[in-house]
Amino acid sequence: MRPAVLIMDFENDVVHEKGKLGQMGVAKCVQEGHVFDHVNSLIRKARAKNIPIIFVKVGFSSDYKEWSPHTRMFRGTKENRMTELGTWGTEIHSAIEMKPEDAIIIKHRINPFYSTQLPVLLQSMEVDTLYLAGVSTNYVVQSAARDAHDRDFNVIIAEDCCTSFSPEDHANAIAALNMLALWDIIQLVMWLAE
Repeated sequence: MRPAVLIMDFENDVVHEKGKLGQMGVAKCVQEGHVFDHVNSLIRKARAKNIPIIFVKVGFSSDYKEWSPHTRMFRGTKENRMTELGTWGTEIHSAIEMKPEDAIIIKHRINPFYSTQLPVLLQSMEVDTLYLAGVSTNYVVQSAARDAHDRDFNVIIAEDCCTSFSPEDHANAIAALNMLALWDIIQLVMWLAE
């Protein structure tokens, strides 16, 4: 087994209490679920086992040339200057224990595999197993899990390293993934006990 950890969308605009999306309830769910602590525990455990950490963040150029006016998910992004690359909004939240050697993948859609360097990176690292952590569970985590499964990766969702806009959204996403029985959903504490 050659695993890697994907830490997805833990950027300021999404998870910080002053972030443009974080203010809509995500930051509160991150805080109440102690998600930063869980993610950092996952990162530390992975580093101790020499498992690579890959950060994924959504971002657009200052002219938003990668943005699509046809997507409902990103409506308001351009006019509100959300997730603009090179700004505070697209920096990984300072509570996350990121290191300079960690890989960073920039995406312009929900799915971290779509039109990004992620597939090539994983192939070059000979990765066959992915641990997923992300915000939000019902968007990036679900999208990554389904795509990774179809690419024949073993997929493990670290449930307590994920959250959404509400506890209900998170629970529904986990239930939907669990019902498919295509991958494992674990509590981080189980993995840390190994």
